[in-house]
Amino acid sequence: MAFLAYRAYNNLVGKRVMRLTYQRAAYLSEFNESGIKPEPLIKTEEELILKRPWATYPFIKNQEFSIPIYNLHDGEYSGENVELDQELFNVPFRRDLMKDAYLYHTFFGVKTFVRSKTKGTMAGSGRKPKPQKGGGTARQGNIRSPILVKGAKAHGRKPKDYTIGINAKSLLKAMKTTLTGLLYERRIAVIQSESLESYKTKYLNKLLYNFSNPTKRRILFVIPINPCPNFLKASRNIPNINVMNIREMTIKDALKAEAIFFTKQSLSELEMQLETNHMELYRNRNLPRPKLPYDDLLQIDYSKAPDFFDKVKIEMEAFEFDPEKEAHIYSKALQGYLEKAQKYHEQKNELHSDPDIMFVNKAE
Repeated sequence: MAFLAYRAYNNLVGKRVMRLTYQRAAYLSEFNESGIKPEPLIKTEEELILKRPWATYPFIKNQEFSIPIYNLHDGEYSGENVELDQELFNVPFRRDLMKDAYLYHTFFGVKTFVRSKTKGTMAGSGRKPKPQKGGGTARQGNIRSPILVKGAKAHGRKPKDYTIGINAKSLLKAMKTTLTGLLYERRIAVIQSESLESYKTKYLNKLLYNFSNPTKRRILFVIPINPCPNFLKASRNIPNINVMNIREMTIKDALKAEAIFFTKQSLSELEMQLETNHMELYRNRNLPRPKLPYDDLLQIDYSKAPDFFDKVKIEMEAFEFDPEKEAHIYSKALQGYLEKAQKYHEQKNELHSDPDIMFVNKAE
């Protein structure tokens, strides 16, 4: 049994979980037109990985880390290769993080809202059904007791949130481990483009037979953020094909797929997304985050969130408020208070200016 093909049944959730990391930014996969199909990647022996999975690299480090790029229309080698970054596709296996990430995506947003009737919420009288003593039976103080027929439910169901939390850094490492595991099992393939001439499902289904039988394998297509519309329409009615971009793809989707197809553009966008996540998690928070050239492509805005004073300033600019000018009070209650205060100061000034009135302390 292959190491990464190992399936473990989790006792808590009763679901099949694939238990399959590193930190560095600037992932750069280089595309080259060598015309020579690269040799298969040399793997590390499974015995060494099983002994120390957290510290053993799945592939030999000192080798040309390249995989071929195929054409979608004929399934043949296109003459181009892509040299993958080993910091992304060759990291030690962390099966513990893979399990946590799988459970996180499985139970994310899962909630129940059922609430059973308890003794306090069930309708019924509160009178004592029978005397405390003298009946020869057990004492009873309420007809809504759970031990009686048509009574309340003891320890019933309550609303519950099944969402499991996970650290963002652990989720990033789990994604790197997932990509490494899929490459180790040779379930990753790169194609030139997803562009199709026709939007017919039969047309795409015929092209997929160049790689494998789409009716017997679960296939995941990772497409660019701005994909070809014909490909989206053609892939809708094929049951075993799942199509999503890098923002929609999760670790759970990648583990369930038996084959994953990346395009050249989607592979570059995936590396951009991982680099953005890495920079946001490991950067110095005391310094502002620099704008990256692909923030506009990924529609990411890491600008400083406005605080209270920034919001007040924005509102003042919207209402054309000038703090140097005299403020006008529009509230009737505050306007009346201002008028009374002005009258009081006027009367006080008149008293101070009257020569017939003597003050002990003129300053008051």
